[in-house]
Amino acid sequence: ASGLTENQLALVLLNGSTPLINDSGQLYNSSISESTFNNAGGDNLWSNAANWSAGIPNVDTAKIIVDADLIVDSNKTVAQIKNNSSTSADSVTITASNDVILTITGAGVTQPIQNNKNAGSFVFNLPVVFDSSGDTETLRFNSGGDQSITFSSSLTLNDPLTVSGVNKNHDLNLNGSLLGSGNLIFASKTQANFGTVFDGSSYAGTLTSAGGGGTTNNQVTIISNVADEGTFLKSGGLLNVTKDGAKITVNGANTFKGNISVADYNPSLTINKNQSSAGTIAMGSGTLTLTVAASLTSLAFADNSSSDWGTGSLVITGAGNNEISFGTDASGLTENQLALVLLNGSTPVINSSGQLSTASVLISTFNNTGGDNLWSNAANWSAGIPTDNTAKITINADLIVDSNKTVAQIKIAGSGSADSVTITATNNATLTITGVGVTQPIQNNKKSSSFIFNLPVVFDSSEDATETLRLNSGGDETSGFANVTFSSSLTLNDPLTVSGVNKNHDLNLNGSLLGSGNLIFATKTQANFGTDYDGSSYAGILTAAGGGGTTNNEVTITSNVSDEGTFLKSGGLLNIINEGVSITVNGVNTLKGDVTLGDNDPSLTINKNQSSTGTIAMGSGTLTLTVPESLTTLAFADNSSSDWGTGSLVITGAGNNEISFGTDASGLTENQLALVLLNGSTPVINSSGQLSIPLFFNLPSNNNKVWVTSASCIGNTD
Repeated sequence: ASGLTENQLALVLLNGSTPLINDSGQLYNSSISESTFNNAGGDNLWSNAANWSAGIPNVDTAKIIVDADLIVDSNKTVAQIKNNSSTSADSVTITASNDVILTITGAGVTQPIQNNKNAGSFVFNLPVVFDSSGDTETLRFNSGGDQSITFSSSLTLNDPLTVSGVNKNHDLNLNGSLLGSGNLIFASKTQANFGTVFDGSSYAGTLTSAGGGGTTNNQVTIISNVADEGTFLKSGGLLNVTKDGAKITVNGANTFKGNISVADYNPSLTINKNQSSAGTIAMGSGTLTLTVAASLTSLAFADNSSSDWGTGSLVITGAGNNEISFGTDASGLTENQLALVLLNGSTPVINSSGQLSTASVLISTFNNTGGDNLWSNAANWSAGIPTDNTAKITINADLIVDSNKTVAQIKIAGSGSADSVTITATNNATLTITGVGVTQPIQNNKKSSSFIFNLPVVFDSSEDATETLRLNSGGDETSGFANVTFSSSLTLNDPLTVSGVNKNHDLNLNGSLLGSGNLIFATKTQANFGTDYDGSSYAGILTAAGGGGTTNNEVTITSNVSDEGTFLKSGGLLNIINEGVSITVNGVNTLKGDVTLGDNDPSLTINKNQSSTGTIAMGSGTLTLTVPESLTTLAFADNSSSDWGTGSLVITGAGNNEISFGTDASGLTENQLALVLLNGSTPVINSSGQLSIPLFFNLPSNNNKVWVTSASCIGNTD
């Protein structure tokens, strides 16, 4: 011990601490059981004493704080590892050199792994072994702000490890291999994410959802993003639910290969991709709510006939017939088990391949009892999710169509539906309406109500009978008119007729009109083309077929299409085949197509300039064309080849040279010009195709002088 003097010994640092000298002259440190890694030495190495506040930890029971990125350069064992709420960096990553392993024991503590930094990221990018002989040990999120703990290499559980958080603003990310046989227990508020490269194929423990307790704030959320064909839960592995409030989502194809036990609890399991070899289900009195994506075509469980289902229930939503299976034949479920299954709201049958299916649901009402507005949620339907393309459905509440759907009829009810019902879509879904077996495939039966289609709608009918969009009630000025509105697109593959029980209604077209089927406005139709309407790709004919000469039966068509948009495209046709039709165009250069009126007498009001309107065709009818004083140009195409029959064109409100046909005097024939009245007089057509009324004077015979300004002299100049 006299090999150094006391003064000399004071000048020595051994691994960051002043050592002692024993009776053999050997130096040694007293135990360093607590120290903070601050990287003061600057090289991030565990082995550099300058990087530690109290020297390098030298006992396996050490409790360490990591404030900066750390490189573990030899195998190490500690009791506890954590970051600090104030001094640690926002992101701390622990890596390794020399293939070393970090072992955490939990000796003398109950929370061997802690993230204490608000919104802090604590990343273990090296093999970690948890090996404890103590009581319950917890990986703990002690703050919020979306903090995270991530295992990017491997995590070996030789003993159980519980995960919990002070609130739900955190993430446990498992992005490497899970190994060992210790259970991984998700307690209250756990948010666990299994990454794309997670590998659970060698894990011999149980994933246990033990938190929740029925309240949303305590809920356990488990999300598997394991890549297709990887392993989230291996064959024979178990996901064990031991408390209410567990929400599990599987996003990778063929990654869920193990078993699930729900006991007396009520977890939700969402499967978003096909699974070819899922295991078994075990239940006590609990309910497993199984939701599958609309795109899923196969979720194959093992034969469950030997599994204990107790008095529980399996509630399946979103699956089509023959998409969910148990085993490979009809014995994959017992008769008692089958009675515990609801498939889209109905008790299914099992076929000879073990697949589940239900009888057709052809009539059902969407009431949103399930509360999420989704088509795919059977709880939202009175008789279950419609299963057939010939279904007739009633919509009483806002509806979200979450996959492509086809029905024969869709309507809102006169008394049960909300005053405003909007149908929207997710996943770029389209609603197709066929009219099979009905004559009114689209109905609004609610007085003063709005029925809004804010998704692509396709009308595709194979029926020979007239198919009608029907407004079966009206409204008033105070409470509002009944309406049907298409805000996205309406594709007409076949003709569709519109009519109303009275005129207190509106058909609103606010998106694109597509397809080649005619849109027919029958008696009492009030049709409005909105500012965003686009008829540039519509190949059908707008047909005014109602009216019949009485005001109450009149068809009113109003275009509010924005300036330079397209109400009627070039080559498009507005065809009038009955009396009592009133058409108004309010947008600049939006009327680009043709009008034919046969033997009928419609009115056409054009309130803004049009540079490229098409042609007019008449039989014996009269087209009354009214323009405002503000209009300066209404240019029709050359009409000299159009059939005007014995009809007439009566123009009011236009000044000279504001209405034109073609670009020269041949834009109208002499016979056609004789059928035109411009402000009560027969006009002339000039060399630019413009119409005007000449000034005529009977000159006095008494040689008094007459002064005429801004006039053209036509005929005899005497």
